[in-house]
Amino acid sequence: MGTGKDPKALLFNGMRETRDTEVELVDTPVNGFKMLLKYIYTGKLSLSSLKEELVLDILGLAHKYGFSELELSISEYLK
Repeated sequence: MGTGKDPKALLFNGMRETRDTEVELVDTPVNGFKMLLKYIYTGKLSLSSLKEELVLDILGLAHKYGFSELELSISEYLK
C-alpha cells in the first residue's frame, strides 16, 4: 500500500525528534520512570523495599506505556 510519500522524508525531515537529543516526558514522575527503566533493562523489579507512593507511580507508568505484565504484577502486589 503506497502513500505517495517518501518514507525517509517522513522519518527524517522536519520532525523535532530528528534534531533534539532529549525527549520531554510530561506528567512522568522521575523516580518512577527510573524504576520503569530498571524493569525494562532487567525484567525485574523488587517492590517490597519501595514506598507505596513510588509503587503507585510505577503502576501508573506501566499502564501509560503498555507494560501490562508489570501492571498486573503490581496490582497483585498491592492486594
